[in-house]
Amino acid sequence: MTIIEKKINLNLKNGTLPEIDTIENAIKEAGLEPVRWAIVDINKNECTILANGVQK
Repeated sequence: MTIIEKKINLNLKNGTLPEIDTIENAIKEAGLEPVRWAIVDINKNECTILANGVQK
């Protein structure tokens, strides 16, 4: 099993952070089954997630 790392950008709604389910769904949509993830950057309208996972 090979772990892959991807950066994913999510838009913020009203400046609030997304729910955990929203983050994990975005990771799955990017083609990974999430193993771990972290919010690594936050801008006014966007947050960057660094996700590690197994490719689907």
